[in-house]
Amino acid sequence: MAAPEHKYSDRDVRADPDLAELAYEYLDAYTGDFEPLVRAQEVLTGSRLLTTSQIRVVLNCMRHDWNIADQLPQPMAKVIEMPQRDNEVEVIPKRKKYKEPSWKDRYVNCDRTDLHPSHAYEKNGYDQWRCDGIANDRPDHLWTDAKIKTPYVKAPGGKMIHLLGEGSNFHWYPYRYGDGFGGLSRQFDENGKYWQWGRFPPALNVKLLCKHPSWLRNPMLLWELPENLITNDGTPIKLCKYCEAERNERDASSTTASCTEGTDVQAPVQE
Repeated sequence: MAAPEHKYSDRDVRADPDLAELAYEYLDAYTGDFEPLVRAQEVLTGSRLLTTSQIRVVLNCMRHDWNIADQLPQPMAKVIEMPQRDNEVEVIPKRKKYKEPSWKDRYVNCDRTDLHPSHAYEKNGYDQWRCDGIANDRPDHLWTDAKIKTPYVKAPGGKMIHLLGEGSNFHWYPYRYGDGFGGLSRQFDENGKYWQWGRFPPALNVKLLCKHPSWLRNPMLLWELPENLITNDGTPIKLCKYCEAERNERDASSTTASCTEGTDVQAPVQE
């Protein structure tokens, strides 16, 4: 503890750089209204550094703050010092803190030249640099027509069976970072903790006859309508009422059209 009767001198500040750090930290946390300390805070706010004499004033004010006085070292023995002019006073710079780059400055491509997906990498002691990766000129998605012969489809784990419509397709994912198909997807590793890159296969998109829903992804294909099929909670699995209504409406329309064509016979002309 620095005794109140023992004051710090400029020689103490120049000999021990840690005293300047204590003064800066104290000013950062100071919320009082003592004029010398407020003036020192204004100097720091204006992006200027404290001189040796200003640091000495702050330290001597800290000696009377009993919350921090126990942490101050003892001043050196008092000696006679020759006066110095202000332009000859040594200024102790404030230690700069490392500042992380902003999000917009983190997107810097890595040094790799081969095909690779976007990823994070470490450089200059920072591990959150973002690389956009290098891809080939293949498209992200490809669709090809699919011809399905089964009349019924069911979603895995679904509670109803749907009728097949027209317009089904295969959805392909070209691998843009190498040869082959199967795009990139994120999945858990064996321990279920970390993310890793993996490929997912082409998907079958089936168009349904109804509109609730209108598509199914990778469904079960059924040749016949199964009977006595129930879910895990005992709910019976039946044919979708919207699909059945749409089929009945189409059948009725086709029957009406065929009857109209059969009765559309030109009457003989009477002379």
